[in-house]
Amino acid sequence: MTTMIRVKQHDFHLPCRFATGHVCTEAEAAALQQMFAENIRNNIDSWVHKAIAQSGRRILTQAQHDDLQARVWDYASEYQFKVRAAPKATARTPVEQAIDELAMNKALTEAQLTGVSSEDTDTIALLLEKHRRDPHLVERARDMVEQWQEVAAEAVKDLVI
Repeated sequence: MTTMIRVKQHDFHLPCRFATGHVCTEAEAAALQQMFAENIRNNIDSWVHKAIAQSGRRILTQAQHDDLQARVWDYASEYQFKVRAAPKATARTPVEQAIDELAMNKALTEAQLTGVSSEDTDTIALLLEKHRRDPHLVERARDMVEQWQEVAAEAVKDLVI
């Protein structure tokens, strides 16, 4: 069994080292605990940003901290790692690539403007999907690809002549 990772639009296969019931080594348990803590930190980042913004201060009040601590404890106690689907190893068209690039830029900009941390991957993923479906963005991506193809055709024509 294998799993796949994607780095800059390139897919790489990895061996699947862990399965349900696997007994963790000390190092594996530490790595899982670190990932757990990082996921919780990333997922609650926007809570802290919102609380600070609401207070009008640069840091949380003790009451805000106490309230967030209780929420974080409850959230972490119920948190479950999610099973992620492997990325599709299908070739994407230039238009799909342009849509993804434009949608990611819009998602990150929207996240920044609304105080969502760029590390809050769940929220960023939701924003990304929202922007991918935006018909204006899709049309803009098609126009960009069409322009690129025209420029490339002219460049090739100049090389041939």
